[in-house]
Amino acid sequence: MIKKLKFKFVMINMILVGIVLLLVFSIVFGNTYRTGKEEISHALEMAVSDAMEERDMPVNIGIAPDKNRQPESMKASGYDGKPVSYAAVVVQAEEDGSFSQVPLSMGQNASMEQELLERAVQSSLEGDADFGRLTDMGLFYRKVQSESGWLIAFADAGHFDDTVSEMALTVIVLFILCMAALFLISLTLAKVAVAPVRKALEQQQRFVADASHELKTPLTVI
Repeated sequence: MIKKLKFKFVMINMILVGIVLLLVFSIVFGNTYRTGKEEISHALEMAVSDAMEERDMPVNIGIAPDKNRQPESMKASGYDGKPVSYAAVVVQAEEDGSFSQVPLSMGQNASMEQELLERAVQSSLEGDADFGRLTDMGLFYRKVQSESGWLIAFADAGHFDDTVSEMALTVIVLFILCMAALFLISLTLAKVAVAPVRKALEQQQRFVADASHELKTPLTVI
């Protein structure tokens, strides 16, 4: 009985606190995910609105057709204090389907393989959303309608994916550690909580044993 009571106490405690932890970690993870997408969206907006000076050493972004990510897109240093994930490719897409890359004055130019760029432009024009993700190409895009067509900016999704993955791993590890610590604490508290019950049961058993012993003599005499 005592063991069942301890088990119920521990399980109820862990379930209630576990639900609270899941809610808190979900909010933190969701906020990180939303903030990351907002930063990329803002960076693409800046890239679309700027188009003058080319960058000296462009950074490759996106996933090449052979599915191997260009290492420069992950390892290159930032520019003007901004993460390299904000380096963008901006193109002017015309109504007739042609397009040309537009240089940026912010020094945040990037480069893409021609085949990948063509696929990215086509996919972004087919979508209805002004901001979205091309998952199979490892890119985010933002498009703004211009006089002759569309201005489309592309940014690498690698930095965003790394941030989300690291956050997810951190949340999982923290949740496991918290639940393990909670189990040990709950087990200790369960022992304290059931101590009065254990004492009452022991006293009850002692009373019954003493009463049985005391009744033996009168019953024998009778």
